[in-house]
Amino acid sequence: MSLAPSLQQFLDHHCADFKVIEHPHTCTARAAACSASVEPHRLAKCVLLSDGDRYLVAVLPADRKVAIEQLSHQLKHQYRVATEDEVAYLFYDCEPGAIPPFGQAYGLPTVVDPSLLEEPDVYFESGDHRALVRVDGEQFVNLLGPIPRAAFSVDRC
Repeated sequence: MSLAPSLQQFLDHHCADFKVIEHPHTCTARAAACSASVEPHRLAKCVLLSDGDRYLVAVLPADRKVAIEQLSHQLKHQYRVATEDEVAYLFYDCEPGAIPPFGQAYGLPTVVDPSLLEEPDVYFESGDHRALVRVDGEQFVNLLGPIPRAAFSVDRC
């Protein structure tokens, strides 16, 4: 598959300069980083959250985890991790667990942890478990656009 059609259209629309890095099939963002020889703090992983009425794509480094209570408090909504069925429905052209960090490509609001925004280059899932996409850090910030930034990730212990 390589690039999910919605992601491809989003990147094309923004005239993004990117590189696709293929790797052996993996099941997690951390495993994808390892397989593609990418430092996990440079890989943007996504977690789909819901407050019961709306969804939110939370983007953070692959070596961290979402502090849901902290994010819920900051955004004044009580979030939970979305179900696999919800993810599959909303990210219809992606393999489960391989969602790209641009919720706007799917009509979804997005929030990013600022710890990801200082990297010289950023990698993210292509929509499947066999390829990552690389963009330079400045372009990643520009592609995200004016979305909220919130410190909501914590180290994986």
